[in-house]
Amino acid sequence: MRTAFWHAQKMARIGNWLSTWKREIDEKDFGSGVFSYVFSKKIIGIKEINNLSKEEIISRIENSDVYAYFTKDWYKNHEKLDSLKKYVKSIDMNRYVKGLEDVIQYHLATDGLK
Repeated sequence: MRTAFWHAQKMARIGNWLSTWKREIDEKDFGSGVFSYVFSKKIIGIKEINNLSKEEIISRIENSDVYAYFTKDWYKNHEKLDSLKKYVKSIDMNRYVKGLEDVIQYHLATDGLK
């Protein structure tokens, strides 16, 4: 169960990151996974971010591989969670996985709105 919850948490976190990073620009909150990735790949430099307009930050991120990277990571965790179904008997893993699929859809549907 712990392993299942670990992957589920990562999946939910990815959804949250993808749907909140634009709001975080206004708050100067650059601690999410999206910004960590952006900084590590030098899509935006740590020292330059405060000098860029919100529009420039959004443009650089949207024109990078950020969404592809995190979507791929989400699916990797989904596959791992799916593989645990045969071992976890204490909860309905099919419903649990389906719920996480719904969660990512909710996150992506609210992109930029929260």
